[in-house]
Amino acid sequence: MADIPRLNGVIRALEAGKPTFTSFCQADPETAIAMSAAKYDGIVYEMEHNPWDIRLKSAPLYEPAGIRGDGPTAAVRYWGLSQQDYYARADVWPLNPKGEVFVILMMEDTRGIEALPDILKKVPGIGAILIGEGDLSQELGYPRQYEHPEVLKWMARVVDTCKQHNVVVGHPHVDASNVERILGEGYRFLMAAPVRSYAALDKGLKLAGRA
Repeated sequence: MADIPRLNGVIRALEAGKPTFTSFCQADPETAIAMSAAKYDGIVYEMEHNPWDIRLKSAPLYEPAGIRGDGPTAAVRYWGLSQQDYYARADVWPLNPKGEVFVILMMEDTRGIEALPDILKKVPGIGAILIGEGDLSQELGYPRQYEHPEVLKWMARVVDTCKQHNVVVGHPHVDASNVERILGEGYRFLMAAPVRSYAALDKGLKLAGRA
C-alpha cells in the first residue's frame, strides 16, 4: 500500500531536513485567495489581534490550495492556553491524513523562556517554539529593537534550549536583511511578511511610458 502523502507543507519541509517558510496574514477571504498561490509552506491567519470576520463562515481559509496540498498549509493563530500559562501562545495546523497536529508555542517574555526547559521536558507534542521578540523586547526595556544585544541574548537562549531538546525554533520577523543570519543561527521556522506583487501592472506602466 502506498504511503499517504504529506499534505502539511510545514511538516513536509521539516521532515526533509529543510527550514520551513511561513507568514502571518490577515484573516479575510481576499487575503486567503491572494495567498493561496504563494510559495510559502504555510500561512498563519492572525485571529488574536484582529476582529472576527463573519464572511469566513462562507469562505473557509483552508480552501483551496492548502487542502489539495499544492499551496500553503493554512493555520490560525489564537489565544490557546490557560491563565497560568499566559506567557505562551499556541498556533495549530489542522490534522493531515497522517493524523498529526503541528502545535507552536510562542515565547514572549523572560518568565516563559526561563520555564522553557521544563515545558519541553513535560509537554509532549510541541512542534515548534516561536519567539515573540516584540513583547520580549518591550519587557527588556528595548521596545522593537530586535537587534539589541540584550534582546538577542534572550533569543539565543531559546534557540539553545530548543536545540538541546531537538525542537524546531522559529523567528517571526524575517526579511532580506536578516534571513542569512537567522538561518545560520539555527532557526528552522521562518516567518516573512507577505508582499503582494503587481508584475503585470508594473510592466504595463513601463511599456506605456508611465513608469
